[in-house]
Amino acid sequence: MAIKISLPDDFVTFQRWELPNYRTQLQDIEHDRGVYLFRDNAGQALYVGKSKRLCNRLNSHFNGQGTSTEFAHLIDTITVYFITELYELDIYESYAINVFKPYYNRDKVFYKPVDMAVSWRLEQVEGDIDLMVDRLREYRRERRNLDSGVDADEDIIDDLASRKYGNLLWLHREITKLEKKVEKKRQERDKLRKMLDE
Repeated sequence: MAIKISLPDDFVTFQRWELPNYRTQLQDIEHDRGVYLFRDNAGQALYVGKSKRLCNRLNSHFNGQGTSTEFAHLIDTITVYFITELYELDIYESYAINVFKPYYNRDKVFYKPVDMAVSWRLEQVEGDIDLMVDRLREYRRERRNLDSGVDADEDIIDDLASRKYGNLLWLHREITKLEKKVEKKRQERDKLRKMLDE
């Protein structure tokens, strides 16, 4: 039997600079405890936490105290889920961590270790693709420069022309090999993404 949980309907989302506008609400008796989620300016989840005194805890995070020294400067948007019962704080915090998978949470992470390994490999593959695509651009630029200076109908007489032609052939082979490698890496990337989505 599975337990079904969803985050509370009573929540508020605001940007970091708007905290003074929400201070009164967050200190209200009904809304002074809950679970909060920090996101960066790209919308990525940074951290999920819980507090019995929301306003104080948010301020300590913004000041880079405790667990937030690594990410305080990245906080852009805050969502606060208001929770009235103290015993529910842990439950909702654990649930939110495993739903949003924030980058800076270390505790209460229950998502599969295979997901972590796949995510790590995906980052590697995407980095490899970026490097290879950059190299391809360089090779293609070099090939265009050489190609404009080699005439295939001319007899290759001097040493300079033959070296240019040899370099052109080498570049053509390297580009072909690199294009195949990029395609394989892209296929691996797509498989890894699919694994994470399942």
